Amino acid sequence: MNRVEVFSTNGGQPFERIVGSVAQIDVPGASSADISLDGATIWVGTVTQQVVAISTASLQVTSRTSIRPIAPIPNATFDRPEEILALSSGQFLVRVRQSFAAQSVLARWNPAPNPLTNLSSAVPNGLGPMARTGDHTKVLVAAADSSGNMAILDSNGNVLTGPVATGNGSISFVAANSDGSNFALVLASNGVSQIILLDGALNQIAAQSSPGVSGLMFSPDGKFLYASQTDPTPPAIQVFEGHTLQPVGQIPDASLQGVRSDRR
Repeated sequence: MNRVEVFSTNGGQPFERIVGSVAQIDVPGASSADISLDGATIWVGTVTQQVVAISTASLQVTSRTSIRPIAPIPNATFDRPEEILALSSGQFLVRVRQSFAAQSVLARWNPAPNPLTNLSSAVPNGLGPMARTGDHTKVLVAAADSSGNMAILDSNGNVLTGPVATGNGSISFVAANSDGSNFALVLASNGVSQIILLDGALNQIAAQSSPGVSGLMFSPDGKFLYASQTDPTPPAIQVFEGHTLQPVGQIPDASLQGVRSDRR
């Protein structure tokens, strides 16, 4: 609908906390949103050539910045900043997509001089899912192919670890805890899907078979890892211990007008 919608979360029970729209902010092609470290700004990625900043105090657009295209490979221009992650350095990691194709690459964006810097060497052959740590200091990025490659970048876009492969297969979801001491991913290989828990250096800690995962997220304190599922009826979310991946149980999932939760 080409807008960012703001909801109140005052009162109510779990899954009933969204009590009404507070504001509707026009953002053509809005496709993602992330909050700044200080909580003052929502940064919105779009499928146009703009990155939009919204003040959390006024709920008004404070800037609309046009992104300069990059051409990391011959005869291919990437100019759609469809996903943007705010970092503690004041810079951003951006998923930049081609105008007429699904392929995307990783770039660093510095809004002051406004260039995009190609970082595709971190995950060659296209960018898959990525997840920012809660302290905004690190980002886990995965490849879009079946190599299982991934890497950790710091808040300046420098590679800290990787690229390394946790196994052959495609990575569909990734998650990061608050300080980057643990990461998790969903790896599909030979028809088998599993959740893999990693330490801060991308060494495997544990793995659990878990078909039908549709989202992955750590709790704010990192004690638990949540995996939403496509299969159970009624909808449910699997809960794992966040440091060992031991199963804890499951909790009811939200189902709003037939749509289940989905954390990408």
